[in-house]
Amino acid sequence: MQAVIFDMDGVLVDSEPVYMNRFLHFMQKHQIPIDEQAYRQTVGWTSKRTWEWALFYWPKTMTLTELQTRYRAYWKDKPVRYDEVLDQDVLPVLNQLRAKGIKTAVASSSPRAAIDQMVEQCGLTSCFDTIVSGEQFVKSKPDPEIYWFTAQQLDCRCTDCVAVEDSTVGIAAAYAAGMTVCAKQDFRFGFDQSRAHRSIHSLTEILDWIE
Repeated sequence: MQAVIFDMDGVLVDSEPVYMNRFLHFMQKHQIPIDEQAYRQTVGWTSKRTWEWALFYWPKTMTLTELQTRYRAYWKDKPVRYDEVLDQDVLPVLNQLRAKGIKTAVASSSPRAAIDQMVEQCGLTSCFDTIVSGEQFVKSKPDPEIYWFTAQQLDCRCTDCVAVEDSTVGIAAAYAAGMTVCAKQDFRFGFDQSRAHRSIHSLTEILDWIE
């Protein structure tokens, strides 16, 4: 293998519960009937797709821009501290991969600003050869375009890349791109990880696999 490509949310950082709780609290505050079960289907989606889905529950007079503006104002004083939810094995695994000459990347559906915030807060600025955000593409995961593009940025064939994912849509995207898919176990959101070539509990298991 020449490269390992990591999803962000749920793989590098356990941020999905943080996003979910903040989002549901905002909706409940405005008496919008979205519960945890309904929200779970959005895990792995781009921010844009999630907000288009959420807008359906609001009065027709609400616009997407207005909804996003309201939410940004709501969470302005509730920033995500990615360093508090960083997987403890991330830095050691990245360092060992790079010491072996294996390229590393992030390919996340999250906005680029959120990815950059995570990288900076967690002290991972020099740990990736490239960082790719889903907002760069018309189609999001499960479409494989983000993985095709990331492999090109790394100057690698997809078949020479391992993708580390957790969500149903992320695994589907990496699988469709022709990559070897490693699923980080997560039983909280009902993900279908059956397409993954291997399931791991800890990121350190990637090192054993590559050996």
